[in-house]
Amino acid sequence: KIFKAMLKDKDPYFFKGVTKKMISWDYFGFNSEVVQIHGEDDNTLPIKKCQVDFVIEEGSHMILLTRPNELSLLINSILSN
Repeated sequence: KIFKAMLKDKDPYFFKGVTKKMISWDYFGFNSEVVQIHGEDDNTLPIKKCQVDFVIEEGSHMILLTRPNELSLLINSILSN
């Protein structure tokens, strides 16, 4: 419900432009210690367009809101290593 409300409130031209910029973002030049965690079912930034280190199964673009416990455990595990 939160995700649908977010999309409904966005200006379609702004949203399309922002999405295009995020998908074409050149993240390869960043520090190799950056860890990318991605939701498997993210329709905003499709996983096939990203290079990820960890995938949250059945996770949407809103994994921070919808899967906070799982995400927290994963981040704590990554930081412990």
